[in-house]
Amino acid sequence: MPIPSGSSISLKTRDAEWTFRWTGFDLDDCFDLFQITVKDDDTRENYDFGPCMVSALRKLTRVFEAHLSEDAAGGGFRNPDQRFYELRKRGAEYNLIVRFPEKDLEKEFDLSQPEVTIDRKFLDAYDGHEA
Repeated sequence: MPIPSGSSISLKTRDAEWTFRWTGFDLDDCFDLFQITVKDDDTRENYDFGPCMVSALRKLTRVFEAHLSEDAAGGGFRNPDQRFYELRKRGAEYNLIVRFPEKDLEKEFDLSQPEVTIDRKFLDAYDGHEA
């Protein structure tokens, strides 16, 4: 079975949804694009971070699968400019910060008790654990 070209993680409540999406797998160890989409009521914001490695997907997946009461993950990107994100978990409370310094952008979002959905198909196939 071929390796899927992407993966995603979503956190969803009745009023909001965060989606972390990796697309364009190069069949080695990188994705063409990592993107975070934040929906809140009628607002939708997309944050494109550019290319990233499979390790970034692993790092974020561990935050949700480790079942720790407190955990954090984040990343920094320099293509096409500096872009950062931080995700913090405390119990069932999540905090997301997105920063694009060169665009003078910093946004902070909070979610309480979201339903978490992790698309494991990519990592399972990549690691040779496909069903």
